[in-house]
Amino acid sequence: TAILSSISLIERYKTPDQEEKRHKHVERIKSSIRNLTDILNDFLSLDKLEQGKIETQCLHFDLQKFIEDIIEEMDGMLKKKNQEILYLYNGPSEVKQDKKILRNVLLNLLSNAVKYSPEGKTIRIAVNGDAGNVFISVKDEGIGIPFEAQQHLFSKFFRAGNAVNIQGTGLGLNIVQKYVELLDGNISFSSNENQGSIFTVGFPREGKG
Repeated sequence: TAILSSISLIERYKTPDQEEKRHKHVERIKSSIRNLTDILNDFLSLDKLEQGKIETQCLHFDLQKFIEDIIEEMDGMLKKKNQEILYLYNGPSEVKQDKKILRNVLLNLLSNAVKYSPEGKTIRIAVNGDAGNVFISVKDEGIGIPFEAQQHLFSKFFRAGNAVNIQGTGLGLNIVQKYVELLDGNISFSSNENQGSIFTVGFPREGKG
């Protein structure tokens, strides 16, 4: 609906002095397309996960550099809300895991942190590990999760009451949990409403795939 209405309005803005209005609706169309893409990706990922069609392919890589690249990828989203990510890394940097799955997990958690945090806030990502395991935490200063909603957080299509006005499918964390299980890992969180949330993912340094 947003795309169709914006296209209809753009057709009316034909003079040079209406350039700003045209630009506004072009940006609205882009935003709507990104949202549609996110929804389609969520449903495709969920379908593959539930049918057991995703197999892990573990490779050796530098986790510290890998996360730096993901943070750089998030840059445009951060700038839009005048936010920043603080990144701390402790422990060995080499892991043997599925890069694609881990990337999806971290992008989802970081995107949520950005989406559910007000403008100008800081997001913190911290990595700690030893020879056997890695723990990655993503902490935000956002709206937090109401206590009564926390037990349902990883359920399909569930959205907390304070998040209904923010675009989303209610599938992201359910998908993240399934991805983390493919890494033989686990995910936990702590949160207080209006005080932010922290999600922690733990997984073995050497995967089996």
